Amino acid sequence: MSTIETIRFKLRDGVGESAFRALNHEVETRYMARRPGFQSRETAVSADGEWFVSVHWATAEDAKRTVDAFFSAPETQAFLAAVDVSTVSSGSYQLLPDEDPRKPLHIVNKSDLPSVRLGGEIMARIFDGGAHGDGANVSAFIVDLPPGAGPKRHVHPYEEVFITLDGKVELEAGGTLRTTGPDEVCVVPAGVPHTFTNVGTERAVMVNIHAGRSVATEFVEGGPERKGYEFNHAEGSSAR
Repeated sequence: MSTIETIRFKLRDGVGESAFRALNHEVETRYMARRPGFQSRETAVSADGEWFVSVHWATAEDAKRTVDAFFSAPETQAFLAAVDVSTVSSGSYQLLPDEDPRKPLHIVNKSDLPSVRLGGEIMARIFDGGAHGDGANVSAFIVDLPPGAGPKRHVHPYEEVFITLDGKVELEAGGTLRTTGPDEVCVVPAGVPHTFTNVGTERAVMVNIHAGRSVATEFVEGGPERKGYEFNHAEGSSAR
């Protein structure tokens, strides 16, 4: 039966909300989302500064294994250092079958999603599937690139599927270059450094599908410099 783990806490003195939001996102994408049985995670904060986190797991065993490993995992140490341990309280709940909140359709407003900007202009929106509805098992970048634009070189811990809907895009993956457009679907394997650039004269529109419940991106050396590049994964009303 599906399990929900909850935790309430306050931050240590001197830890700001903005800094903690970044730590919270790192814990979710680099640790929680990669654990077996992870389904979704939500974070909220009260007016008096109390934080509340709930995590949905496929089984109670999945939840227990992750909780047991959480406090010693390297990926969680900065997050734990920001928490006032004297304020922590937690709980574990099993989701009743007749109380399952799943609905046949869930709508997300694209303007509520976190963005990627270049020179102040939004060139992509980030859809983290696990954060919406009952938690989708796939995420995506919704891309609208001006000519010459693209992301910094980066890697993901899962496959990424590139679907160009309009325009001409040069995709570089692991040193291989490919100019692609609406007639092709390109797949970059997990762990392969890559980037892409709009090499056409008009805007390029893409949907880049991520095989994970949350977008997990690590930037690497090489590729275009992309001055003014902003990867604002912590913004938007849907951000956690």
